[in-house]
Amino acid sequence: MIPSPRNLSIPLALAMLLGSLFPVLAGDTPVPPVTAQTLREIRIPEIKLFRVSLEDAFIKLQTLARKHDPEGRQITIRYERAESPASSKPLMMDLRDVSLKDALDSISRMKDLHYTVEDGVVVVRH
Repeated sequence: MIPSPRNLSIPLALAMLLGSLFPVLAGDTPVPPVTAQTLREIRIPEIKLFRVSLEDAFIKLQTLARKHDPEGRQITIRYERAESPASSKPLMMDLRDVSLKDALDSISRMKDLHYTVEDGVVVVRH
């Protein structure tokens, strides 16, 4: 049941009105979806990986992407692991001022992987 304006205090009525007119003020700002373009837009100042597994590399990359995304999207990178000689060797990488796309491309080339954006999630496969 929606309360009638007569039963609300003035500050509460004003807050409800402003929230419906200006969702940004109400904290309901829609976050843009994650797309292939998003991967180009997110710039990461530094990525240092020294002898880490692919799983750990993607966790680190996801954390950095979330931290440096100007839109505040909760980037998700899902690695669908497959046993292969390339996937079992530790990863070493030192990149500076790269886009998320460039970082994913570098790892993909080194480990013979490919990735897509599916329903807002970066999915990495062998």
